[in-house]
Amino acid sequence: MTAQVLAGALADDVRRRVFAAIVLGGADATAVADRTGLSARQVLTAIRRLVDTGLVTGGDGDLRVDADRVRRAARTPAVPGPAEDPVDRVLRTFVRDGRLTGLPAQRGRRRVVLAHVAESFEPGERYPERAVDEVLRRWCERGGCDHVSLRRYLVDEQLLTREQGVYWVPRPHGEDRRVDTTGWTMTATHPDRPEVAALLEAYYEEMVRRYHGRPARPEEVAAAMADDPSDDLVAPTGVLLVAYRDGDPAACAGLRYRPGWAELTRVYVRPEHRGHGGGAALLAAVEERARSFGINRIRLDTRSDLVEARALYARHGYREIPAFNDGVYAEHWFEKILS
Repeated sequence: MTAQVLAGALADDVRRRVFAAIVLGGADATAVADRTGLSARQVLTAIRRLVDTGLVTGGDGDLRVDADRVRRAARTPAVPGPAEDPVDRVLRTFVRDGRLTGLPAQRGRRRVVLAHVAESFEPGERYPERAVDEVLRRWCERGGCDHVSLRRYLVDEQLLTREQGVYWVPRPHGEDRRVDTTGWTMTATHPDRPEVAALLEAYYEEMVRRYHGRPARPEEVAAAMADDPSDDLVAPTGVLLVAYRDGDPAACAGLRYRPGWAELTRVYVRPEHRGHGGGAALLAAVEERARSFGINRIRLDTRSDLVEARALYARHGYREIPAFNDGVYAEHWFEKILS
């Protein structure tokens, strides 16, 4: 562990509070929650991250800080790495956990941040102002900007087009049309097929990378896949749909069948295929699959930093509901009643 890793592990305020509570003798999650006033879910998520980085050892009831390791890390100089991409450097400075910490004063850097925010919207799809504001308010929850100013900046930079109270992100090369969800072929398949396994690995790589805010290490991706396997996304317990575009396995989504409802999971579109209606096509396909099994209720959970996913679900009729599970990474829960 280096000083850089140590700083990254304690960059989040919740993790710092949990770390401090363990230093002061909190040996289990309940004690840490009592000392910090945090929810059990926040505490468990923070403990898992601290254990992953090696700052905390032991299990629940025997949590303790590895003081020797912390001291060694604090004294270890960071190993010089490759030059950081300028875009990544700007985003790392002004975006944290899917929220804005501020907007750069310099226009070029500000446009980088604005372009990142604009990715929350599907190119070509029309949004009423209230839907745009709902997405932008989430970006502004840290107080780094207000949603009205953010919306104005997006319009001024032509990253968001406005006409008579309706907004949309222009499609590349000036092509202005609604997202076309045709051209996608859906197939129910087995998670173990090589091309499907590669697609699922890409999904987990993005989930790990975005959670940690840095490139994912292969062992972290492997651990995530082992902790949350996909082998139940086959009949009779579920289904995994793979969407092919131009002959390539480009996207996926899964359903787990529960008594009276189905759980939506593994919703993913490869970056090079985004902006072509893949998310909408996946949701339409899984909803049709659920109906064919007599299921009229779909639920899912997701993380706070996955702002684009939350916007996609809200756009397609999924509403936020109280927690229905205690998943370590679950921070938002959605449900849709199928007609």
